[in-house]
Amino acid sequence: MAKISDKLNDKLKKLQFIKSMIETLAIFKQDDFNDSTIRCILRFFFILIDNFLKIIGNIKNDLLSENFLNKKVAENLKKKIYSIENSYDGVYDVIRDKISAHQQQINLINSLEWYSEIDEVTIVSFFNDIIEIINIIEIECGIKFDAVIG
Repeated sequence: MAKISDKLNDKLKKLQFIKSMIETLAIFKQDDFNDSTIRCILRFFFILIDNFLKIIGNIKNDLLSENFLNKKVAENLKKKIYSIENSYDGVYDVIRDKISAHQQQINLINSLEWYSEIDEVTIVSFFNDIIEIINIIEIECGIKFDAVIG
């Protein structure tokens, strides 16, 4: 197997961190907290989705150029990444920007509407899509990411 470049290795470490954080948040989701507490914890998830989307395309491209992926798998990953971007951008990025990351002011009605979007269905859907992409990279490239719970 080819050696991973330092540049790609740095990106993979960032992806490992994102994976660890979303797995940790998924564990919190299962705990016996009240609805408000769960939403406060899970709002950080939207920051992680944004971080994931900022790096995963570059990782895919680097894995392809360093011959860890073939074109067919890279194209499959591209479609899966686009699907997450399409669901996230212009919809859930508002949660990241206005509620989670920057805590910008929005009117109360909009704030309550966006806050209610932080729900199990949304989190599980994004979580599964992100983990699926990471699993493809692990399987196709022989790269192992540590699990939060072994």
